[in-house]
Amino acid sequence: MHTFDSEIVLPDAAPLINSLRAIGYSFETAIADILDNSIDAKASIIKIDMVWDGDKSYVRIEDNGFGMGENDLIIAMKVGSANPNDERKQGLLGRFGMGLKTASFSLGKRLTVLTKKNEQHFTRCWDLDYIADTNKWNLLKQPFDTQSSEILGSIENSTGTVVLIENLDRVVEEPYTSKKVPKVL
Repeated sequence: MHTFDSEIVLPDAAPLINSLRAIGYSFETAIADILDNSIDAKASIIKIDMVWDGDKSYVRIEDNGFGMGENDLIIAMKVGSANPNDERKQGLLGRFGMGLKTASFSLGKRLTVLTKKNEQHFTRCWDLDYIADTNKWNLLKQPFDTQSSEILGSIENSTGTVVLIENLDRVVEEPYTSKKVPKVL
């Protein structure tokens, strides 16, 4: 391998994350992309809660799949965590390591994931307003606030994952009307 004189140039967090929001998901496609992860995790039960209440609106998806350890959760929350050129296991739906993040960000400005495996719980949160303020790739290790924590809840099964999307600025606009509620899948 040839060695070059080089420097690392990291992309600015705020512009890149906002560009990823514009990939062009419909509401239904975004939810389906997130559900692919539950299917890959061999979930037999998937619950989807959608609450439409102005700025308190959210989408919460819970499954009883195999859950993730802490390192697996961090990788799942990393933008571009998979190389599409790598060989992947037969039957897996995910390919680029982008779907969870881009699908969620296409709907709202906050993504929180709670997962449980081997009786251990782990949480990580991307808040796009926080990223805009700091312009840093700061992945929070807890829910953003008390309201998020209450909606996130807990996982009753021995394993599973909860995906919570809040600040649904791409779904619920002001003034809120019942006509803006998406069709239930």
